[in-house]
Amino acid sequence: MNRRLCIVSVLDSVSETSMPLNEFLLYRVRMYPGIKQVVIICDKENPNAMSLPEALEIYYVGNKVGKIKKIFRNIVDACTEKNVEVIVHLHQIKSALAFFKANFFEHKYKKKVLFTVYSVYSLRSTKYKLASTICALLADKVTCVSEASYEE
Repeated sequence: MNRRLCIVSVLDSVSETSMPLNEFLLYRVRMYPGIKQVVIICDKENPNAMSLPEALEIYYVGNKVGKIKKIFRNIVDACTEKNVEVIVHLHQIKSALAFFKANFFEHKYKKKVLFTVYSVYSLRSTKYKLASTICALLADKVTCVSEASYEE
């Protein structure tokens, strides 16, 4: 991988059993150490007192959309100066909606967005289905973690 890349992951929260953390972030730290990874967490400061790798640049923003916007702008501006491509990876509904809300009218900061679908829709509420569909429509690409979620 010769291209310089920064992946910004936006999460509701992290825990030891968090799939986005274990299956994506920690995997990339091990397999692709040259990729800069920034994590914006829509939760209070490390509530689980977890030990996270120093390779991850982590920001706790609570539920403040303004903080998401400010941090994301700073990341994109810094990466633009260094000619680094930014990709946004959204994993969870609450934080994905907050990210889209924070950056909806920010045309200068429009970046490629990947939204990952983790669940099977038939087991979810109508509210969840609607929110997930909105996130999928606003993202550039959508991926599913299982065949069941893809088929639904």
